[in-house]
Amino acid sequence: MFTIRHDLPKPLLEALQSRRSAVETYNKIRGDIIHQCRLNFDDPTSRADFIETRCRTVYVDRLAECYPPEDHWVADTPEIAKLWRDHCRNSKLHDKREGRFPIFTVDQAKLIIAEADESILFRDAKTKELIGGVIRECCSFPGLVHGASQVAADACKHRKSVRKDDPGVLALVGFTAGSRSACRFDWAKNLLKPREDSAFKNDLRFREASICAFAWNMARGMLPNEVIESYDSFLHGTFIPRMNSSSDFFSKMGMYSVEDIRGPGGNVNYRNVYKFDAVELAPPSAVFSMNYSRRVHREGSPHQYVASWTINRPVADLGGNFFIPAFGIMIKSASNSLVFWKPKLLHCTSLRSFGTQEQLDNIYELGLTFATSPRLPSAWEKYVAANYSDEAAQELADEIRNAGHESDAED
Repeated sequence: MFTIRHDLPKPLLEALQSRRSAVETYNKIRGDIIHQCRLNFDDPTSRADFIETRCRTVYVDRLAECYPPEDHWVADTPEIAKLWRDHCRNSKLHDKREGRFPIFTVDQAKLIIAEADESILFRDAKTKELIGGVIRECCSFPGLVHGASQVAADACKHRKSVRKDDPGVLALVGFTAGSRSACRFDWAKNLLKPREDSAFKNDLRFREASICAFAWNMARGMLPNEVIESYDSFLHGTFIPRMNSSSDFFSKMGMYSVEDIRGPGGNVNYRNVYKFDAVELAPPSAVFSMNYSRRVHREGSPHQYVASWTINRPVADLGGNFFIPAFGIMIKSASNSLVFWKPKLLHCTSLRSFGTQEQLDNIYELGLTFATSPRLPSAWEKYVAANYSDEAAQELADEIRNAGHESDAED
């Protein structure tokens, strides 16, 4: 902190004192963000202690038959099923290979439910293995949640949805393996208006990568060790690049910023940006979602668990809940929740209590998921083989592995 000379002219002295006060306030709030969002608690013991105090553990038996059943859209109420019946039967299919699927209306009395205010770990009663779970109110700064919501909304507004036959938007950010017919490791080129100027593209990319980095570091301080270790095994086993939007293309460490757009006391005219340098960046790819639903399905993934941040859910919605049918689990959706599950297990997000046109015109839920295509590691290997000698490839792997920075989240 700088020292102020008190023999300076009064206007200059007042300006310097005001500046010092602003810097002290900024640093205090930034430190509070680091501590309360657990951005520097990335060690197994600290995570385990946090989970023990924050969550209760529920042991669940695997069902003889999945509930709800595979390849069905899920409706939480008969009214929601009626609202979506015509769409599920008659809407235009962009990919006819997917086909159509019936709607199944669940009976909540047959489900084990994580209520909207409950933080729960679900474990297999027989094997004690982690199935999935949820941690509520993970970010204790409403302004940051609103700032993240704005970035998620912009991503979904400007990028193409990767699943056009599903209600809502699912927008890929970060690296992609390209199409199956043209495999290519590259940053996703999926803007709805590809001719947008470079400044717009770079700004959107940086803001997206920043929110992903913030959510990733928050998750590393809060999620069960099994979840983080599954990502680490993938990241360290492939030495795949992180979601780095800067010119330092392959670095594991980098800088990100988050915007507080509410401020103390909910001041709507307040805006401040908090920067974090030399910190771990997010995994290589993610998806932002808006009002998204998906039938009961399973997915391939290079990591055993998947983590998601339900950022904001500004409108009451009876639908949009998350299910793990093999164990009859329902996780009610709520703002500011970290949800995690095994992608190889059947799972789904139920249909919304709003129709197709309403979902296009309004925001009912925004989220971020650290999902990775199972084709991405092989696309990275092909990219390295085509562009680097063996010696250069080893140097690149060492660079990504070692990072060479100390995190300033320790400040």
